[in-house]
Amino acid sequence: MLLPFLLLQLFFTLILVAMAIQLFNLLFRGQAPFVSSQDRALEIVLREIKLKKGEIVYELGAGPAELLRRLEQRYPRNKLIAVENHFLPWCLTKISLNLAHSKIRLYKKNLFKVDLSQADYL
Repeated sequence: MLLPFLLLQLFFTLILVAMAIQLFNLLFRGQAPFVSSQDRALEIVLREIKLKKGEIVYELGAGPAELLRRLEQRYPRNKLIAVENHFLPWCLTKISLNLAHSKIRLYKKNLFKVDLSQADYL
């Protein structure tokens, strides 16, 4: 009976720690908080983008790389690269991409230090 309570307490503690880290990064490092893209915005982008074979797409500040995941379904042969600097979103995305056997490349880097010379779309 005590185990479910402890697991729930651990879950909420992890949520509070993640929120504290976001607040610290926002206030003292000037980093933007994680905000996921809305489905409506993604659908508009997906409707407008028409990739040609071999074109390279970068998603900067990718979070869960939702845009690239959807692009991968439509354009499985294109090179898709996600860049995320925050550890927690990067780690969760890395795990989920591996579990999905995705070909999306995920890098943990500051987006201002990424070489974008090969990118066709950002």
